[in-house]
Amino acid sequence: MGTLCGSYNVGVGQTFETITDAMMALDNNTGTCPVTFLLTDEEYLNEMYLPFAINSYPWSSATKSITIKPAPGVTPNLIAYTGYAIFWLHGAAYVTIDGSNTEGGTDRSFDN
Repeated sequence: MGTLCGSYNVGVGQTFETITDAMMALDNNTGTCPVTFLLTDEEYLNEMYLPFAINSYPWSSATKSITIKPAPGVTPNLIAYTGYAIFWLHGAAYVTIDGSNTEGGTDRSFDN
């Protein structure tokens, strides 16, 4: 088991190629500080799992939170079947799904 700490880009050619890869990293590593996944692609169509399960992690806390958000200037399109969730918080705590693609922004940049 390894560790996660800081911001990670998620998209083709990035630290994690897919959101599925990023979620698997959460399941298989320990967070040692806040973890942020920045979605860099315009579309996420070929994901293995929907909804993405964000589980309860014993290491997560107010100081070791998890954030998923668009990268600056990106408006990602997350495709899910009608009526289904994209993210499933399965006992998770200290998780933020931030739709803004600006730092501290309030816009809704997820396009789905």
